[in-house]
Amino acid sequence: MDNKTPSPLTWKFITRILNDFEEGILILNPEGKLLLMNDAVFHLLNLEKRSIKSVQDLPEKIQSIWEKRHLRSVTRLFLTPYEVDLHFVPGFGDGYAFIFRKPPHLHQELKEKAELMNAEITAVLNSSYDEIFVTDRNGITLRVNERSLNLYGRSKDSLIGKHVKELEKEGVFSPSASLQAIERKENVTVVQTTANNRKLIVQANIIWDNQGEIFRVICTSKDITEISELRKRLNDQQEDPLYAPVLQDLKYHGSFVAISRVMRKMVKFALRVAQTESTVLLSGESGVGKGEVARLIHQNSNRKDKPFIVVNCGAIPENLMESEMFGYEEGAFTGAKKQGKPGFFELADGGILFLDEVAELPPAMQVKLLQVLQDGTFNSVGGTAQKHVNVRVIAATNKNLEALVRKGQFRQDLYYRLHVIPIHIPSLRDRPEDIVPLLIVTLEKLIDKNGCPKQFSADVFSILTKYSWPGNIRELQNVVEWMYVSTEKDIMESDSLPMSIVRSLSLSEENDSAIAVNRIIPLKKAIEILEKELILKAQKITKSTYQIADLLKINQSTVVRKLNKLEMEDDNSMVN
Repeated sequence: MDNKTPSPLTWKFITRILNDFEEGILILNPEGKLLLMNDAVFHLLNLEKRSIKSVQDLPEKIQSIWEKRHLRSVTRLFLTPYEVDLHFVPGFGDGYAFIFRKPPHLHQELKEKAELMNAEITAVLNSSYDEIFVTDRNGITLRVNERSLNLYGRSKDSLIGKHVKELEKEGVFSPSASLQAIERKENVTVVQTTANNRKLIVQANIIWDNQGEIFRVICTSKDITEISELRKRLNDQQEDPLYAPVLQDLKYHGSFVAISRVMRKMVKFALRVAQTESTVLLSGESGVGKGEVARLIHQNSNRKDKPFIVVNCGAIPENLMESEMFGYEEGAFTGAKKQGKPGFFELADGGILFLDEVAELPPAMQVKLLQVLQDGTFNSVGGTAQKHVNVRVIAATNKNLEALVRKGQFRQDLYYRLHVIPIHIPSLRDRPEDIVPLLIVTLEKLIDKNGCPKQFSADVFSILTKYSWPGNIRELQNVVEWMYVSTEKDIMESDSLPMSIVRSLSLSEENDSAIAVNRIIPLKKAIEILEKELILKAQKITKSTYQIADLLKINQSTVVRKLNKLEMEDDNSMVN
């Protein structure tokens, strides 16, 4: 070894010192082979650590400096956004050192850009009506907006930099949605109580890095305190102008929830349509709340003080349809009332007639309905004189009327008479933001009716926001009532969920639970790993050992024994 060349131990010592430098330092021997490089080079040039072995692996502009190394003088090159110097290094194997640094003016420029970007981010966060709370992967608070400070009653300095566990312990909020998301490694929704005794619906969403690890957790919250306090008074005071803006702000209309953007847009349009006299056709899946939208239109129309008559076209026998719709005269048929009977159209005169399941109308009734829509006249059964009514019609269907027209099962002319103002009501799976508020409102109605206060656990909210709700709001109401009646405790846990939902959620996770074999391991060990994974996945869906047993098709006693075994293994791993 050349006596001028430092020993490997010396190089290691020098590298450790140079790694503390902000400047990037790279030393090559006279042949251009790499001798030493500190960590700053990789950061400044955005290079991989193993990608540089010689000068040939460096950018072309740096190679051009290297070609002039025989001048043995300082050479400076501006390689945006860095300055690059080349120095001859005598006494170290006569090598050459590249030094990469940021120019002083660039530091100031970058600082100004960072400050401007931070100001823009802060302005965006503070413009949101919702509370926004950002933590890192460990649960340390990084950012909060002004809304957060108002809800929590704390200063920004008292929140930023603190771990959410610490804030939870101090009573700032409980439970922490960020902490649950980090522990479960999945997005969660919880109902949170703050130090100011506010009730918030908190959605914690994870941002993942390129390695699949948690990078940030962003929590957005909606204050539902006013909703809980005012909902009981809204039905009685909807006409009070003082409460009109409150209704609009809370996005509550009648007895249904419109928090999501898609529902707010639909409601806004329905309120505008309510001011007209046009015929409306409501479409959407069964259970989405078409009847509630029809009532909303009636309550906000000029006919709000007139009758609102609901007719389920699918529930009336075909042989009674005409007499029910248009009434009958005395002696019209055997069994008819002596004084006759008015039909739904006469009862709705001056108001609104809501024809639900309009696709079920038989062909003969479609003809008579078309006549009423055209000129407002009809003949009752057994009557000779034409009757005139002033009725606005709102029709609803969960079927594709256009497809029925093509098949010849629904009159085209009637379709166009009904399809004047079409309004589509989205399914519950298309507006997940409404699920938790709907759960709360439905539960509050049950509490008002039965007088027994209960509440959902955070697990239930998290589970039910993942469910697809094929039966929409009607199914949600049934599920809440089932849990309310079947649970003896004040807190309704996941073990009180209907088994149909538990099974559905387990099936929806099939893709995540697919078995993949990456390497050969003993069969016994593989079975143990698979058992553990299946039990833990089932436990995420339900805490009930009976429901877990049903999902896995094993005995409940087996589930209890295996869970106890897993718990003991966890305890032992913590001790070790």
